[in-house]
Amino acid sequence: MNSGLKFVIKRLLVMIPLLFAVTLASYLLMTITPGDPMAMYVGQDQLRQMTPTQKEQRREALGLNRPIIVRYFDWLDDILHGTFGTSFKTGQPIEKEIGQRIGITMSLNIITLFLTYLVGIPLGIYCAKHKNGIVDNAVMLYSYVGISLPAFWLSIMAITLFAVKLKWLPGLGLSDLTLKNPTFWQEVWDTIKHLIMPVGLTVITGLGSMARAERNLYLDVINQDYVRTARAKGLPERKVKWGHAYRNVMLPLASEIGGSLAGLIGGSYIIETIFAIPGLGAYSTNAILDRDYPVIMATLLMSSVLVMVGYLVSDILYCVVDPRIRVQ
Repeated sequence: MNSGLKFVIKRLLVMIPLLFAVTLASYLLMTITPGDPMAMYVGQDQLRQMTPTQKEQRREALGLNRPIIVRYFDWLDDILHGTFGTSFKTGQPIEKEIGQRIGITMSLNIITLFLTYLVGIPLGIYCAKHKNGIVDNAVMLYSYVGISLPAFWLSIMAITLFAVKLKWLPGLGLSDLTLKNPTFWQEVWDTIKHLIMPVGLTVITGLGSMARAERNLYLDVINQDYVRTARAKGLPERKVKWGHAYRNVMLPLASEIGGSLAGLIGGSYIIETIFAIPGLGAYSTNAILDRDYPVIMATLLMSSVLVMVGYLVSDILYCVVDPRIRVQ
């Protein structure tokens, strides 16, 4: 067995106790926070009208009458048997509800990442080659402004301007429910229109950071000794850039891809909630507001796994991009 495979197996084994610790701590913290999940489940008015016996029966049906630690291990047993349990609010299997939403969130994130990399990397390299130029200064200013502006505020302003006042784009959801018997291309165009604002805003907020990071890295790489040595040996400029500079500029891409995988659910909370997109981000937000414990734990587990897998993918990609990096 080679060292690379041993490294991957070791990291995967380390994930098991880490996931156990994270989920246990999160479950305990979640259940001791103020508020009664049953009140969210049945409603405050109905809860007041219920007799103590009815309340106890309902709590028993939801499993809320058992000790916290017992409930946690019951939940863990469900996970080991391949199920996330049942939602308090809808009464539906959670894996079924996640399956209906995960494709939307993944598609949204993949489109966003693709556009951010497609524009951000060339833009950053261009700014590095024209350091202190008009474009470089504008992008640097834009990157700092973009970081400072909250995503939820930008989203609300965009909906107000483009959906409410100008009526150029739809503001909520992923489809127009008023369309009667739409053709395939009408459905495609309708989906594109609904995605323009959420995808565009996510790209806009991340583009400046990506361009600035690539610019600074290119400036650092292009001044390294090995690049100057390659030029001194008489290598063509094209070969120097593609064989030495650009390859190292791609290193942060490995980290970004891993981080993006880790933020697949968490990064969608704000955008999906504000734009009423039925993905995992909005699903998780609603579960927190409703104190739907099984759903919260299911999405937390998925997020934890994605974080760990994401950084493992980053380490592997680093080794692929830079042969000098070897697993110790």
